[in-house]
Amino acid sequence: MHNIIAQNIDEMVDIQGRTHYQLAITEGKNSTEALLEGNKHNRDKSRSPMQWNGNAFAGFSNAKTWIKINPDYKKVNMAAYKTQKNSILNSYKKLITLRNKEKTLQYGDYENLELQGDQISFTRSFQKDKITLVINFGSKTEITLPAGATLLMGNQFLKSNSFIIYRN
Repeated sequence: MHNIIAQNIDEMVDIQGRTHYQLAITEGKNSTEALLEGNKHNRDKSRSPMQWNGNAFAGFSNAKTWIKINPDYKKVNMAAYKTQKNSILNSYKKLITLRNKEKTLQYGDYENLELQGDQISFTRSFQKDKITLVINFGSKTEITLPAGATLLMGNQFLKSNSFIIYRN
């Protein structure tokens, strides 16, 4: 789900966001500038109703919700994610399955925790097994696997906000 953004102060329920809006008005900002300030501090974005499906009220309720629902709910919802092979939902399910299967990911010690540029990597070791995870937050890049490594999840061509998990 994506954060909701209030298009006007009446859509903002959170007292913190509304207070920052009013403070901005008091400081002489116009309503557009004040709304930007209010949205910056608005906690409604993390409280919006769960988007279960593309039906009315995103399947959360049969009536209007107290906090606005993101207009993208017809495409961004649990029912749609279930059918998308690479959705965040199905990616998490695969990660959980892998973790439950691999004792090294459950019980292993952390080694080589590193931040290099826009990548975080670490290795977990348990008994004689080692599994490495590389998370890429930057631009596209290619990871060269060590000789003899076995790919467990992901691929060597990392897009932004993607990862690779391999056994050393």
